[in-house]
Amino acid sequence: MRDAFSSLRARILLLIAIPFLVMLGMTTFHTLGDRESQLTNARTRVLDTARVMAGEQQRFIEHVREVLYSVALQPEVRRGVASEECNRALAEWRQREPNINTIVLALANGDVICNASPTAQRISIADRDFFKTAVQTRGFSVGGYVSSRTTGRPGIGFAYPVLDEAGVPKTVVAITLSLAWLKQGLGEAQLPEGARVVVADGDGLVLGRQPDPEEWVGKSAAELPLFRSILAKGGEGTEEEIGLDGQRRIFGFVPLHRTASGQTYLWVAIPKDVVVGPAERAFVVNLLVALALLALTFGAVWLGSESLFVRRIAALTGAAKELGKGNLATRVGFKASGDEIGQLAQSFDRMAEGLQ
Repeated sequence: MRDAFSSLRARILLLIAIPFLVMLGMTTFHTLGDRESQLTNARTRVLDTARVMAGEQQRFIEHVREVLYSVALQPEVRRGVASEECNRALAEWRQREPNINTIVLALANGDVICNASPTAQRISIADRDFFKTAVQTRGFSVGGYVSSRTTGRPGIGFAYPVLDEAGVPKTVVAITLSLAWLKQGLGEAQLPEGARVVVADGDGLVLGRQPDPEEWVGKSAAELPLFRSILAKGGEGTEEEIGLDGQRRIFGFVPLHRTASGQTYLWVAIPKDVVVGPAERAFVVNLLVALALLALTFGAVWLGSESLFVRRIAALTGAAKELGKGNLATRVGFKASGDEIGQLAQSFDRMAEGLQ
């Protein structure tokens, strides 16, 4: 190691390299600091967005409760018989509420007798969890995410029983709420490109996703480390994990609402590369520029040192060896110059002349 830096040129190159290494270390330190700060801000942002979207969904649920109560008070609905007047009353309510997919009135056995979108097909909602819970509890019920048997569109189910004088459910008003709020909430959040929002039930089944809901709804996220983290953290927090699409993302997740079949969760995700990519790319560019500048400096020093001092010092060394052998006529013979090596050569020549 000592031999590697025994030459003057090597030592000069080492002195030049030291400030470059210091600069590289400072750049790396600041880049890592900026990267961590950006990750912290991203975690805060996605968690806040998830909380806002969950709060918005809760407001939707409260609004649907009011709508169901108002629909149940309609005379055409309270009669509990199939009629065009009942269909029209339900259709009018659906027109007032753009986020509602369907409104139906069903008997206590689940058979639909009135529909905001009338169809010749016989429809039963007896197997829907929100319907069964409304009948059993005789109160407002929130269900899981379902595909409407009238429109085929996905949504979340709600039900409210119409009781007879004895307090027994005579009919049930049922509504499916559109998942448009997911897309709307994602757009209003002003998240970076590639952001995703997902709703899943307590078993990890994907109930809703924006964008591309058709591709992901019905798939399971139960085996993802993310979903295990959600359950371990009680349903709320942040995580950096692999998402449904296999891409590493930063997640913010919160409990959504409890349905007849259990707890649901919502998470918002943004690609990690979108967050830290600019800082990492800037670091790579700065590193390449620094290395290119260092290489150019090393090249200039290496080539310049050959004529500036390496050959001249070699000439001085050769003349000193000749003088040591007794050749008093030896001279360095440099042209007069004012630098230190030139002055040393002139002193050597004067010493040789004196000895001669």
